[in-house]
Amino acid sequence: MVPPSSQLTANMQNDHHWLQMRNMRRMEERVRVRLRRRIVPDRSNPFEDLAEEEFLLRFRLSKECVLNLLENITEQLPIAADARGCLIPQHLQVLIALRCMATGGHQLTISDCYGVSQTSVSKCLRTVTPTIAQMARDYVKMPTGLDVIRVMEGFRDIADTDSDEANADDDGADPEIEIANNNGAQQAERGRYIRAYF
Repeated sequence: MVPPSSQLTANMQNDHHWLQMRNMRRMEERVRVRLRRRIVPDRSNPFEDLAEEEFLLRFRLSKECVLNLLENITEQLPIAADARGCLIPQHLQVLIALRCMATGGHQLTISDCYGVSQTSVSKCLRTVTPTIAQMARDYVKMPTGLDVIRVMEGFRDIADTDSDEANADDDGADPEIEIANNNGAQQAERGRYIRAYF
């Protein structure tokens, strides 16, 4: 038996109403499930959590030096004006950049250590590195006058020490003889083997 047309229309309206309700519920779920922008909480403070020796191993600078650096560059680093601004605290931006520079680690590895994205590590490096570089003239002093000679001699002593250690680890073969036996060896190679540095 076929239902009357008025009943069919009522059923269609109920189905339509039911579909609308289902779609609204789905939209509400999407809004609820939609990931909120991740704000990196200041979970740990390496200044407090790490001993001086551990801090020095990880960042290659003392706590005092990093705090001094922070004081000098804080004004030039981005800060969060609201919940949608910079999500990483300034001290953590500097520590992330220093850790990356100190260890030469990959950005993804550094990001895992601090619970941030690789993109955030890249942004920290992009912001902090030029800021530190601008301060280089105030902190990096190149030797002048007689100091240049003393520094060069110091490096030469290091090179000689390294070559003595390398020769001690050698199999006892004379580098000059090895070069002489190697037909077509260039004079530069001969000098390099004899002096044990490039």
